[in-house]
Amino acid sequence: MMEIEVSGVAIFLALSVGLVLALFSYVGAFDKPEIEFGKTDFQCLPIWYKCHVGPYANVSSCTQSLLEEFKLRSGARRCVRLVFVYYDNPYKVQDTYGTDALCRWIVGVAMGNKETDQLPPEEKRSLEMELAENGYKPFVLKGTEVVRAVFPVTLNRFVHFLNRTIRVQMVFPDVRKALERRGLEWASCALEIYHDGISETMVSTDLEHGLKWVVEEARELEPSRVFAALQSELAREARVQ
Repeated sequence: MMEIEVSGVAIFLALSVGLVLALFSYVGAFDKPEIEFGKTDFQCLPIWYKCHVGPYANVSSCTQSLLEEFKLRSGARRCVRLVFVYYDNPYKVQDTYGTDALCRWIVGVAMGNKETDQLPPEEKRSLEMELAENGYKPFVLKGTEVVRAVFPVTLNRFVHFLNRTIRVQMVFPDVRKALERRGLEWASCALEIYHDGISETMVSTDLEHGLKWVVEEARELEPSRVFAALQSELAREARVQ
C-alpha cells in the first residue's frame, strides 16, 4: 500500500514538473533572443496609439483592453501588428522619484504595412474609424538604424504576462550588452512590434532619431513634470487640511 502511495506521489510530481517545463518552454524561457544591427523594415510606419503613464506591469492589461476595444474580425486580426513604445528606464525613474509609477509608454496598432495594405480600402477605413472612436490617435514612426532582438511571444492574458516577464529578464539585458560591445549606450526609447508569433524589440542607435518616436502626450507627461504636479497637488491638500 505504501509503495502505491509513493509511486502515485512520484507520478504526480513528475507530471507537475513536466507541465511547468512545458509552460516555460511555451513562453520562451529556454529560447535565446536573436540580436542584430541594421535598419528597421519600414521607412514610415503609420500607427494608432494610446499614451499611458504608470508601472510597466500595467502594459499587459492595456494590451488586453486594446484587443477588447478593437474587436478585430478574424481576417483583419492577422493583418494588424501590435506596437509598443517604452519611453523611460524604470530603474532610473525609481531611483530618481522613488516609484516606477511615472513611466510612460504607448500601446497601439500599426496600420501601414504589407499586411494591412492587402485589406480592402473600406475595411481599412472601418478599422481606423473603430480605433478613433475608442480614443486612439494617429502617429507615424520613422525608420532608422537600430539594434533588434527577435523573441517568440503569445497574447494569451496569463501566458503573455509570463512571456513579458521572461522577455524583460532575457531580451533587454542582451540588447544592452550588444550595444555596449559596440561602445554604444541605451539612451533612447524601446520599440516593440508583435506579429506572426514573435516580438521585435528595437532600440535606435541614433539618439537624436530615437526622440522622433516620442508622441506629443509623452513629452507633456515627462516624469519630472508629473512628479512636480503631484508634489504641488499634495502641498495644496496639506494646506487645506
